[in-house]
Amino acid sequence: MSPQNHYLPVSFTDDTCDSVVCPEEIVLGNSFYTRLEYHTFDKSKGTHTIENRCYRSGMQGTLGTACELSDVPAWADMLPKTVFTGAEKPLFAVFRMPDANHVDASSPLGVSSYADAMDFIRDADEQWERILWELESSERAIDASEDLFRMNPYTQKPVLPKGRERMYRCLEQTGNKDHAIYNTFSPEIRDSAQFNSLNQMLRRIENAVGLSYGTLSEVSEVEKTAEEIRASKNRSFTRVCDIQQSLHDALEQLLYGMQYYRNYYTGSSRLNAELTCTFGDGVLEDTDKEFQRRLLLAQAGYIKPEKLLAWYFGCSEEEAKEMIPDNSMKSNAPALFGG
Repeated sequence: MSPQNHYLPVSFTDDTCDSVVCPEEIVLGNSFYTRLEYHTFDKSKGTHTIENRCYRSGMQGTLGTACELSDVPAWADMLPKTVFTGAEKPLFAVFRMPDANHVDASSPLGVSSYADAMDFIRDADEQWERILWELESSERAIDASEDLFRMNPYTQKPVLPKGRERMYRCLEQTGNKDHAIYNTFSPEIRDSAQFNSLNQMLRRIENAVGLSYGTLSEVSEVEKTAEEIRASKNRSFTRVCDIQQSLHDALEQLLYGMQYYRNYYTGSSRLNAELTCTFGDGVLEDTDKEFQRRLLLAQAGYIKPEKLLAWYFGCSEEEAKEMIPDNSMKSNAPALFGG
């Protein structure tokens, strides 16, 4: 699996990526070698082709001229081209965010989760800088005449308290220590207004990326009505479910590729494994409360104990039965779930 910045999608068919290029770079002496691993899936032929092409350049970030894979010891054993037959899907997986591409509507490429909130994020970052400046500029300062400090005999400058140089600002001598100037500068910090503005910007970010209020912003400031809470949590729930579905599809695709390579290199045709994904619901549902609710149902005899264990541990009911001591449901169920 390559990171997002280590692969380049090339072509799509029916909104599915079927061709990618995975670049890899190695530096040998003064030369920069780049290997392009080109994956192509042909659905009509049922083939998945992998091609390796090598390039050499004297400047980083450029391909340069084509060369042989054998020029790089680490790539010397790689085949220039390999064709896998009998493939029903691409032998790679691409995870994309479920958001529509508002930058280029004609492009099948996805966009980042925060693409719709980039301007709001920039505003929040600038507002945070204002808050830091407000705190720094409002630090207490003391305007004092030089007559109040000891003078350094070598530099003829006042000696300020060590570590407090930022606090003191020296004024010219008055010539009369009895009338030396001493003023304190301590302005009021406008932190409430500044943080309220930042909180509103965070709310806009939450709304743009599909998060519930209180994920980034202050909960005490935003959760005002039950309807607002419900609407924001439903928005976050829908957002999370869409991302989970995209992740599930990518994991299924990855599992298929792993099984294909396993069968290909071992020369066997084993039964395909099934993907079991349980993301749960941490937005609209409290897992602890749901466990207590099911536990009460099991204690009252409305559901079988193995169903509770299967839900809690994410296993089958047969496996849950094996967890119960002596494998006797009748004799052990009261002891386990009798409270």
